[in-house]
Amino acid sequence: MQYAVNQPPANPSDPRPRGLPGSYKLGCWYNTGKFADQQFDNTGLSLASPATTGDPRSHRGDYSFYAVADQMVWRTGADSPRSVGVFARIMCAPGDRNLVDLGVNVGVTLKTPFKGRDNDVAGLALGYAKIGSHAQNLAGDTASLTSPGYPSRSAETVIEATYRYQATPWWQKQADFQYAFCPAGAIPSPDDPSQRVGNVAVVGVRTNIVF
Repeated sequence: MQYAVNQPPANPSDPRPRGLPGSYKLGCWYNTGKFADQQFDNTGLSLASPATTGDPRSHRGDYSFYAVADQMVWRTGADSPRSVGVFARIMCAPGDRNLVDLGVNVGVTLKTPFKGRDNDVAGLALGYAKIGSHAQNLAGDTASLTSPGYPSRSAETVIEATYRYQATPWWQKQADFQYAFCPAGAIPSPDDPSQRVGNVAVVGVRTNIVF
């Protein structure tokens, strides 16, 4: 379901709404397949147990609920390209069959950050992904049953900064920087399983060509 407010008119000659545009969405999905449990095997033992069969318990079906909001909160004038928008997204899913059972993203974008750059966009965002309850429990089982010192798992947090540059009417270039705290919610380091993988910085560039 989607609800949009103050959208530009289909006919450019019609008067524009006085309010700031925004859109709000609610949704869900359901998958009828079978999905493996993140903690228990098909006999009820932890997958970390030395006696486990190694075959995860199977769950029929998977689903998620989500909500998305995207709202302009400021602009210099009704016909001005310079504006500030905010966005937010939240999703939840069962923690027994999903690696992530809660995800949250929030951010802000600035269009036309510099004079004369009407189609450029700068943005900042924050993402949070909570590791599912059974995946967290499996890490605890692993520490207590087979690998003392195995890192516990919790959540991953990512900050992101991006800038989209309109080089020509048909060519966009976008730089992106991300820094992840506790990647994958603290997975063990391949060099030392008693320590979690360190924080990670990622730098990337993408380009879009329209023809």
